[in-house]
Amino acid sequence: MDEDKIEQKGLEPLVDIIGKIGGWPLAMGSNVSKNHEIPWQNVAQYYAKLTGGFSLFNVFLHFDVPNNSSVQTLVIDRPKNALIYKWALINKYKLLNNKATSHAYNDDELHKIISLLYDDDDEEDSTDDNHSDNHDNEIADYMKKIVFEYAEVTGEKPNNVSSNILQLLKFEESLKEIKNLRSVAAYLELQNIRTISEFQEYYNLENLENTTSRINWLEMIQVLFDDTGIEIHGSQNITVRKRSYFHKLARLLNRTPNRIIVDHIHWSFVHDVLKYLDKKTRQWITDKDNAAYGIKKELARWEHCIKKMPIVEGISYEFVKVHFTDTKKENIVGIVEEIRNEIDFEISSASWMDEKSKSYARNKLKALKIKIGYPEWYKQEEMFSNYYYGLKVGPDYFTNFMNYLKFIKWKTLKEFREPLNKEKWPDSPITINAMYVFPGNVMFYLAGISLSPLYNPSAPLALRYGFSGFIIGHEISHAFAYKNFFYNEHGYLQTPLPFEVFRKIRKKNQCFINQYQNYKVNGILTAGENMADGGGLIAAFKVYRKKISDEKIKDTRLPGLEDVNGNELFFISFAAAFCQSATPEFLEKNKEDTHSTSQVRINGAVSNSVEFSETFNCPKTSPLNRDPKCVFWSEN
Repeated sequence: MDEDKIEQKGLEPLVDIIGKIGGWPLAMGSNVSKNHEIPWQNVAQYYAKLTGGFSLFNVFLHFDVPNNSSVQTLVIDRPKNALIYKWALINKYKLLNNKATSHAYNDDELHKIISLLYDDDDEEDSTDDNHSDNHDNEIADYMKKIVFEYAEVTGEKPNNVSSNILQLLKFEESLKEIKNLRSVAAYLELQNIRTISEFQEYYNLENLENTTSRINWLEMIQVLFDDTGIEIHGSQNITVRKRSYFHKLARLLNRTPNRIIVDHIHWSFVHDVLKYLDKKTRQWITDKDNAAYGIKKELARWEHCIKKMPIVEGISYEFVKVHFTDTKKENIVGIVEEIRNEIDFEISSASWMDEKSKSYARNKLKALKIKIGYPEWYKQEEMFSNYYYGLKVGPDYFTNFMNYLKFIKWKTLKEFREPLNKEKWPDSPITINAMYVFPGNVMFYLAGISLSPLYNPSAPLALRYGFSGFIIGHEISHAFAYKNFFYNEHGYLQTPLPFEVFRKIRKKNQCFINQYQNYKVNGILTAGENMADGGGLIAAFKVYRKKISDEKIKDTRLPGLEDVNGNELFFISFAAAFCQSATPEFLEKNKEDTHSTSQVRINGAVSNSVEFSETFNCPKTSPLNRDPKCVFWSEN
């Protein structure tokens, strides 16, 4: 990477890209009246070709739930928080299956079930309660720096920058507000629109008086496929999520001047690419982010490059060859099967479920597919060598990044007509993570999470099962965590369960919600993760104790911790995995995470464990020995 050249160019790469679509009105002077006449629709299409993303809405691929889950369909949804859409990291597994449901229930039953499942706000529907005028001022100051630096390169003398930024921020606040929709209504809205033409008719129902509110949806989608050779027509099947958003969007666009919308689209792009430019520009965004998260120490340049590098398959390939042996994989698979057997026993023993419901849950568990370490195609050197075929890479960092965006958009979209692999790995093997994906009923345990000290095959069993056993139990438990419970082994919402079972599961979910609300976290948002934490911890401990007993393994003590027995070490290992050093600002920013904070995850999970209370002799009045306990498979 030629850093001297990066410094020499400064903002020139950014100016060059924006200049090709008429310039950035916010950073322009007397010429703005002429240039802002470029319709925002043209600007949006320009960036869609470059990045694969839109800033006012979101278009992505998903499995075709209404018709055939083995093929992909297009989904139109509310916008993400960034223009640049990382096609390589698309999570295709969040859309609800709507048609399959009707095979199992009549309309009245369906509406009752959906009302039970989705009567609380969706995790995406949260609002920022901490928004303040001070925050707006900080963003405005940050934007001014960039606008004037940009204008210095172009030679422009921008007018009314402060008032124009204020208008832009008001537009973005309005855009944020209309994104918030209730989940029940949004789910039921999925039922009608089936094609792009039908969606266009729906959108046009609004009184589109001004050109700013008019969107040719077929053109917008065709732009994404412009270099794939795939033809898209009005008859193309699509799924529209939260369609009420689009009528609200039409009304917002109708009352907004074109210039402000264009400024918004440009700003969305500018904000996302600043980190790939010169040091001075990067420092602005670093200072802003560091202040927002309370960070005092900056990352070294090499750390930043590795953290932001999108081309990760090469590193992953070399990583697994060195750090993920077949023996390690066999050991982890062994733990997986032990945890699976334990959860199967818990299902069989669940007194609140009828036999038909137990059979359904056990079949889903038995069918659960396990992916450990890395994708099988890593073993095929030729296939791996061709993975990035066609990607142009040179000495310029910014150019490489833009080339990658176009490449990954093309690579993803060109497979649109091909059968969908629902077992496709959702993240890179070097990621320290594990996950459950409900459409394929698949659990992924990535190689990155198998490194010491998180996993060490030579460590005492208590350490291995306290962390790895818990993680595996957590992910398997996700298959049954509230909403996921009702998706069968094939990923369809088509369960033959009695309606009363829905009520009982909802009651159990409410137990977790109430408990974690008392910890001052969003109990609704985090309920699925909290239930999986509790289920994973209980299953892992029981497997650990069974293995110790069956194989007559001696209780191993650690040097310096001779007074800590195996049971205690198990729970300490579980808690230590969540050890965290976080600033107050970071914790505040992460209030809308679907996971509870680390301290709450630890205390919440152990307080629901009888085994923990017995191990540490917790009195009944202890906060870590709550009554009643929230345990999914047990009666409570």
